[in-house]
Amino acid sequence: MEMKDEIKLKELENEKKRLDNQKELIELVKEFIKGTLHNIV
Repeated sequence: MEMKDEIKLKELENEKKRLDNQKELIELVKEFIKGTLHNIV
């Protein structure tokens, strides 16, 4: 495997991790909003 390919692979892995983290964050925010709305009503 060439160095360039390895770097590319690392970048893709990092990008995937970032997206997974974003999804988790969105889920947390949704839950938080649901909880907050529930408390207000």
